[in-house]
Amino acid sequence: MSNARAGNNVQGGVAVRLPAGGAHCDKLEQYLASRAWSSAKRFLPKDDDELNDRLCRGEFGAVVFATPEDAMSMIWSGHGSISLWQVGGEPAAVHFAIGDSDNGAPWVQHLIRMERSFTAWETARRRRQVVAGTILTAIALLGMALLLFNKG
Repeated sequence: MSNARAGNNVQGGVAVRLPAGGAHCDKLEQYLASRAWSSAKRFLPKDDDELNDRLCRGEFGAVVFATPEDAMSMIWSGHGSISLWQVGGEPAAVHFAIGDSDNGAPWVQHLIRMERSFTAWETARRRRQVVAGTILTAIALLGMALLLFNKG
């Protein structure tokens, strides 16, 4: 991890993904103030696509979530590509206002592995759905053909 990202000085600035429903906002603001990140750019959950795009372009060196669940909800909804969040060729730091480590580095590695695992699971699930849909369609077509040809 480069010195530019260590501590309170973050290369590219800090993005904050606000929690849904306003839960933990006070703790999130206290966390930001303790790190002198009060001027960080805030994003609502409805802006997850924009936040993801800007993190993928390296516009922010770190992102702060209130809880790990907030980060995972971004992944599970298909709006977060944490493995693509880069700044200066290194993964962007991921911080949590509740239960954070000092630099967010361990979290980002866990989240990247979880995202890859979830993506693989989603791909397998979609394949199973396609196979099941194909089989059901074939059965329905066969049933219709039997009904049409047995009328005579």
